[in-house]
Amino acid sequence: MGEKIDIKRIQELRKLIPVGVMEAKALLLDNNNDLEKCRTSFIHTEVKKLSQEYNESEEIVAQMYFDTDYDYN
Repeated sequence: MGEKIDIKRIQELRKLIPVGVMEAKALLLDNNNDLEKCRTSFIHTEVKKLSQEYNESEEIVAQMYFDTDYDYN
């Protein structure tokens, strides 16, 4: 069976970044339960995805992403 992640850790991560419970759990598992690594990984993935989706540079997307507090809608 897989590793267990403490629900408090999931809640902490969800306060930092806009992710669902299962995505938070996966990020924590992939990043050795390190919140900052999870946050960095999430941001990198989202910026790359949005950059491709909107055919815009990652720098511009990242700036807009941070300026809107992770709300790209």
